[in-house]
Amino acid sequence: MTFKLIVFIGILAVVAVLGMRAYRSSVRGFEQRQAEVRQG
Repeated sequence: MTFKLIVFIGILAVVAVLGMRAYRSSVRGFEQRQAEVRQG
């Protein structure tokens, strides 16, 4: 039971980290596109 809990928490942590990275990269790309639109 404890092993399953540890594995579950580990998976949650990995998903959270990957999700935050994807979110930040998408936000950064969106801001860059917005800046290009304003300049152009």
